[in-house]
Amino acid sequence: MFDRYYYHLTIVLFCTVTFLSLRVEAETAQDIYANYQDRIFQIRLIELSSGSKAAIGSGFQVNAEGLVATNYHVVAEAVQQPEKYRLEFVDTDGQRGDLALVDIDVVLDLALVRHKEINRHQYLPMAPGLVAQGEDLFSMGNPHDLGMTVVKGTFNGLLEHSFYERILLSGSINPGMSGGPTLNRKGEVVGVNVATAGNQLSFLVPVKQLRSLMSRQQNPNNQKRPLKQRITSQLLKNQQELMEVLLATQWPLIDLGGVQVAGEIAQFTRCWGGSDDEEKARYTMYYSRCFSEDTLYLTSGFSTGLVNYEFYWLESNELNPWQFYNRFQESMTGAMPINTAPGSQVGNFNCHNDFVSWEVNSQWKAVVCARQYKHYPGLYDLMFIAATVDKSRKGLISHFALAGVSKDLGMKFTRKFMEHVRWK
Repeated sequence: MFDRYYYHLTIVLFCTVTFLSLRVEAETAQDIYANYQDRIFQIRLIELSSGSKAAIGSGFQVNAEGLVATNYHVVAEAVQQPEKYRLEFVDTDGQRGDLALVDIDVVLDLALVRHKEINRHQYLPMAPGLVAQGEDLFSMGNPHDLGMTVVKGTFNGLLEHSFYERILLSGSINPGMSGGPTLNRKGEVVGVNVATAGNQLSFLVPVKQLRSLMSRQQNPNNQKRPLKQRITSQLLKNQQELMEVLLATQWPLIDLGGVQVAGEIAQFTRCWGGSDDEEKARYTMYYSRCFSEDTLYLTSGFSTGLVNYEFYWLESNELNPWQFYNRFQESMTGAMPINTAPGSQVGNFNCHNDFVSWEVNSQWKAVVCARQYKHYPGLYDLMFIAATVDKSRKGLISHFALAGVSKDLGMKFTRKFMEHVRWK
């Protein structure tokens, strides 16, 4: 009887504690919304000729002087085409006002804008650092123009396969929430909503990056430069740091058919392999495709900062040399740039081709193509493709594409790339 009494008492206490903990979680989300929603805005990109919104995002006030943080990609069109667009905010009471661009960072995907209604809104405090793994976070913003929303998620640390620091959040950040804050239980900003991969996978810019951008406001020389000049400096500095990592790293080699080629050359690159062995085709192809997942958004239809490299090994015992050569040539035509770029942003590709030898008893036809960025001097998209030409029924096609590099560093990458293709 005694044991049974305490058993039932334990069950009652467990259920009570569970119920209370659920209530605390529900009240936490409710309190976060109630206490901080007036510090968060919808940010609208307004097309001047029609007076209608062309895109929306979110933002939040970060100081008492009306400074508002958001993503660069939310305000990008106003940066690129100020004669066509303007920015405005709408608060949770439906009040609206104009926003002025203050500063941007295309690499961090952050922007600062300012409004004049400083007496009506309070600002959000920033967390001193990251929270513990598994801790609850609360993302806020205006998804799909449906109204202010709070989304509960879980902190899962920083992304491992990225050149840039990004927080991985288990939670649904939806379109329109970009630029909004993600808060801890104290109501402090831990990160800025930036993107989603769907399936409860979302990404944040850590708050320390926002602090870094805000600190630049104390440098008057930075504020004097036009925004596009700031973008150019940011891109040049970023590609220098990126390429220095790639050029200084020891590249691992992997086996592919009769050769060895570069594998995952950095922590932020991933490789996927496979084979194609169709009976009707009468040839076998092995491939390795590698890429970085980081993209720097510049404007609609124009991104940069990507790295991609591929290898295709083909061999056949059934095709005659002429048939194999034709199939080999078809495989070479698939090389393309990896970033989208309209003609208003980049020039045409200029190509140079030649026959080269970079291993004993191995002849290659190599093509190098480059196109210049029109508004960001010193930056190019670079493509390279090379194929063996001295093997009758086997061969290798090597290809890479770099988006947004200087010519000098692009050619250094080319030399290192060629050195890491070796016959067994």
